[in-house]
Amino acid sequence: MTVRDLDAPGGTFAHWLIWDLDAHTRRLSAGAHPPGAVEGRDSFGRTGYSSPCPPRGEHPHRYVLTVYATDRRPPLSPGTSPRASPDASSRASLDDLRRALSGHTLATGTLMGRYGR
Repeated sequence: MTVRDLDAPGGTFAHWLIWDLDAHTRRLSAGAHPPGAVEGRDSFGRTGYSSPCPPRGEHPHRYVLTVYATDRRPPLSPGTSPRASPDASSRASLDDLRRALSGHTLATGTLMGRYGR
């Protein structure tokens, strides 16, 4: 699953990357880390969820949550990029996850919301 801001000043901004969610997961509580799930690096360079914070006064930003059904787990070691060492700065990015899902996505579901300050 990914959460992205399509209208960030620097281009698409990843707020959350999470995979290996149990297929029976029906809800995600704020701040919770589902058992067995793996989180990647957001566009702030942090692991986990980072809440939306669009610049004050701009038009509301579009936030897109996408859920992926895949035929395999992404071949990413726990939260790390396959091209780098396993320290926190090398956790898998949105591009790493997209590459890992390429050709293995069976279906997607998308929800978009708008938020401004």
